[in-house]
Amino acid sequence: MVSEHDFAANALYGGIVAMILLLCFFVTLAVTHPQNETAARRKPGAIKSLGLMRGWPEFSTHVSNQSEIVNFCALVDSPALYHGRTIRLKAVLVENNNKMVVDGADPSLYDPACRNKKRKVVVGWSNESYENNSASEALREIRARSDEFNVSRASVVMSGKLSGPRKEKFGHLGWADLEFKIDDVERAEPVPASARWPKRIEDAYRKARKLLLSGDEK
Repeated sequence: MVSEHDFAANALYGGIVAMILLLCFFVTLAVTHPQNETAARRKPGAIKSLGLMRGWPEFSTHVSNQSEIVNFCALVDSPALYHGRTIRLKAVLVENNNKMVVDGADPSLYDPACRNKKRKVVVGWSNESYENNSASEALREIRARSDEFNVSRASVVMSGKLSGPRKEKFGHLGWADLEFKIDDVERAEPVPASARWPKRIEDAYRKARKLLLSGDEK
């Protein structure tokens, strides 16, 4: 029969062993984490997944801190990191302001720095954010200076939520891989005419201008 003295001694011994094991775990973690983090920096875009798997505070702050502006190219490269999150995003907002056109008239986002990415992003507006946002006056001026096809481009910083990718695509006739629903546009500036478009849009412009020229010649 185990005495109370023996029981207490065994419990104390077990507690000490547990504390030693826990201390060893944290020492190992402290030693290995900087090495893994350094290796991650050698591979751009590789890890922030290290933070995701281990739940490091710096990762969660990187994604959820709304004061930080997410780069559009990073978003289309790793949309799963931002899916369903409210973020601030910088991109070029393209709008077809010809209300008579339906096909190809969805507003979209891109960045000249990664203009030929395969993933395409359509824009949605939440509530009345199209007309009522922090940069609505600047956007109205930019839309009023649309090109010959009534298309405008604005360099914007906005807040909203990303959806996708998913099996059922977004936009009219399902042309987009992702959707960014805008809650607010914080600021908007005109995009220089010399700024490059995505190649698919450049090709469409080239064909449209050729048709216009041939129509004028007739």
